[in-house]
Amino acid sequence: MFGYVRPYKPELLVRELSRYQSVYCGICKQIGRDYGHLERLLLGYDLTLLAILLLALSDEQPPEDFAGCISNPLKKRPALRGGQIIELAAGLTILMAYHKA
Repeated sequence: MFGYVRPYKPELLVRELSRYQSVYCGICKQIGRDYGHLERLLLGYDLTLLAILLLALSDEQPPEDFAGCISNPLKKRPALRGGQIIELAAGLTILMAYHKA
């Protein structure tokens, strides 16, 4: 069972919330590139937390750019672009959704 991990946004600092959202958007974009746009709906908070923890432990820091969001294409949001950790989180999202079904 997954889906229990959620950020408590009122307690996060602005830079922490921005980093969290950029990791979340980066995973979403990676799922769209690797698996298709419909699978982006499977993204949850669990693998975002895993990606943040792995990024904190690694030396790799993928570049951050601004990209349109699928929910609001007119508003550009910061998103991490690529990297092994983001690809891993995207793949694990699909794998967890497959085993949950």
